[in-house]
Amino acid sequence: MTVYAYSQDQIAKGAHLESDIVSNPTLAAAGTQNIDVEVAGVARLTILGDLTGAAIGDLAITVQPYFGDNVTLEAVVLSPMYTPPANVVAGGHVSSYAEYDVTGLGRVRILAKNNNAGAQALKVSWRTQTS
Repeated sequence: MTVYAYSQDQIAKGAHLESDIVSNPTLAAAGTQNIDVEVAGVARLTILGDLTGAAIGDLAITVQPYFGDNVTLEAVVLSPMYTPPANVVAGGHVSSYAEYDVTGLGRVRILAKNNNAGAQALKVSWRTQTS
């Protein structure tokens, strides 16, 4: 059996993704990777982030909802469902994990920011869940 990674490159345009992995091997210092996720009809969004770095504050992940038109980004930042995530540093990587309640929203944007003084490698995975 062949196993393929989930990727937006393997699914036809317009199809609803339930998970994805986004990589940026050279996210610039103070740069932000934006990831738009369709969440209509789902209740939960789980996000895991990984950035090469040496300090807890090197990686900052936030989630912002779009207005009802799914075009206009709101200034509101969603709070994680449980205890706010604490980044962990291990082996030259900063890791983050959080779950968000996205009930009633149509689209959100994940913003993964590199707060390190230099360019770093970033990986973000996300998954939606109906309950």
